[in-house]
Amino acid sequence: YLVIVTGDVDDYINNQLTKQPDLDYFLYRMFKHYEKQGAIIIVNIHQFMKKLYSPYADPVLPIFKANHDNFSYEGTALFKDDRLITSIQKRQDEIFQLISNNYYLKTLAIPSLSVTLGKVRSKVEMALNHDYSILTMKVKLEGRIEEYHGGKNILDRNQLADLKRDIISYLEAQSRDFLKDLQKSKVDPLEIGTLTLTPFSRPMSEQEWFRHWEKMQIKVVYELDIQPLTKVIG
Repeated sequence: YLVIVTGDVDDYINNQLTKQPDLDYFLYRMFKHYEKQGAIIIVNIHQFMKKLYSPYADPVLPIFKANHDNFSYEGTALFKDDRLITSIQKRQDEIFQLISNNYYLKTLAIPSLSVTLGKVRSKVEMALNHDYSILTMKVKLEGRIEEYHGGKNILDRNQLADLKRDIISYLEAQSRDFLKDLQKSKVDPLEIGTLTLTPFSRPMSEQEWFRHWEKMQIKVVYELDIQPLTKVIG
């Protein structure tokens, strides 16, 4: 596996070797667990190299931070060719995980709506129009309300429906903003360019694809299927 590690790696390793003699295997098992769970994007060298040399995709790597006692996930690094372009954390990283297709978030907190969703799974469909001027992304989310401490009575069906609409509006806006940031950074970690490939047409060049991508209109539509809440805080 390939990762980016910030912080004092030597201090972490020296400390952990007294507790975990097989530290390399311990880290491998940790990355394997993350990969199997689908909670964050874990990348092996073959996946990185495949995207590195693809004209229609850009590679990513997870970022971890090390200190004396901990080795914790921080976010995702976005590359253009073999250059680190930018990194994303927290809210943007959660959105990236959701729209990277078939991913899982144990929890998704939305502080502005006073709600936390749990066991969130996504299924993503993307399509380009005929002249590659519009990207339409449809995201189906399944999950449940873990906690709510806002002003709505979500035991009432109508007010629950209002909250659901608010969540959808929030996720659609956050996703559009994230995609626009990708356009500004001129990167395509979601492999949207592969949608241009058809059996009977000439593959466009990388330069041609990114000319389309940089000025493309973005449409994002969410469908949300949420189970009843498990905890209400008044």
